[in-house]
Amino acid sequence: TTFAEEAIRRAYREVCASGMCNIIINFREGDYINSAGIAILINIVTEARKKGQRLMMAGLSEHFRRIFYMVGLAQYAELHASLDDAIVALSDE
Repeated sequence: TTFAEEAIRRAYREVCASGMCNIIINFREGDYINSAGIAILINIVTEARKKGQRLMMAGLSEHFRRIFYMVGLAQYAELHASLDDAIVALSDE
């Protein structure tokens, strides 16, 4: 939601400042997202693509996975069932 926007953007800026190219957003503890939250994620996906970063989203419930496919986020960010799965995907490259 908009309440989390500043924290999410700050975390993303810190990751970018440290030079990371592979980013995993873990949704394991997330139980709610609204249209403002989707808009925040779309902006981060857009920025990551411009910077050539690999963006992954992990720990999504089946409900969130469906939403992310419906709004097109899955086209630009890899979706993984768990953080461990996302890390394995990184190490397989």
